[in-house]
Amino acid sequence: MSKVLLPLLAVPALVGCTAEIPQFDDDPRPEVCGGAVCFAPDHLNVLHWGDGEVTMAAWRLDPAANVVTCDLPRAGKKAIPGQAVVIELHHARAGARVPVLSHQEAEQSTEPYATVRSVRVDPASGRALADEEGVSGEVTVLDLDSGAGRFRVRVRARWSSGVSGEQLFDVEGWPGCAA
Repeated sequence: MSKVLLPLLAVPALVGCTAEIPQFDDDPRPEVCGGAVCFAPDHLNVLHWGDGEVTMAAWRLDPAANVVTCDLPRAGKKAIPGQAVVIELHHARAGARVPVLSHQEAEQSTEPYATVRSVRVDPASGRALADEEGVSGEVTVLDLDSGAGRFRVRVRARWSSGVSGEQLFDVEGWPGCAA
C-alpha cells in the first residue's frame, strides 16, 4: 500500500494542509470512470458491431454477489450487482469527432453521435446506487476496425451528475468474457 498526499484547498485558511489518501497497489488494472462511477474493470469488450452502430462496455461484477456471467450489471428483480460504463457509437468512423448526446437528444439526431451511460448496482438491495448518462461532450474515435476487433476512443463528457471527465477506452489486449 502506498500513500499519496493531496493538498486541501477548500478553505483559504487551510493553505498547506494535506490529507493522506491510501492507494492499494495489489490491483494494477487502470480505473475507468463514467461520471461518479469509477472502478477497475474485469472486462472491456465490444458487445455489438453493426452497420454504423458499435457498442462497447467496461464492467466489473460485484464479487460479494457471487455471480458468474458475462451480462452487464443491472438493477431490478433479477439484479446483477456491479459497475459498468457503456459507449454506443452511431454512424461514427475512425478519426471522427462526434458529440455526446443524452438518450433523449439522440432520438432526434440524424448526424453521427455517441451516447455514454454508467451504472453502479448494490449487491444487497439490487438497486442502482448510480445511474448516469453523458449529457454533453465529445467522443474522438481513434481506431475503429471490426475486422481486427479494434475499438479505441477518447470520451470527454459532462455527466448527468454534474461530473466532467476524460477517459480513454481501448479494447486491445483485453480477453473476451468467458463465464
